[in-house]
Amino acid sequence: MAHVLIIEDDDDTRDMLETYLRFTGHTTACACNGVEGFARMCERKPCLVVLDLMMPVMSGWQSARRNSQIRR
Repeated sequence: MAHVLIIEDDDDTRDMLETYLRFTGHTTACACNGVEGFARMCERKPCLVVLDLMMPVMSGWQSARRNSQIRR
């Protein structure tokens, strides 16, 4: 199955997504903000990123732009 990175600042939403994805056989990594998500992406390249757009520290939009630059 796929490795999924969840970048979400809301604990309940992040936990629900992680539980569902693991239940369906995927491996997951989680981050609470865009900066932490960028670090997780550098550690292990995910097959899919579930990204909240409205977050503190670094928004989802900023994180997506930054991540797209390293994936080229």
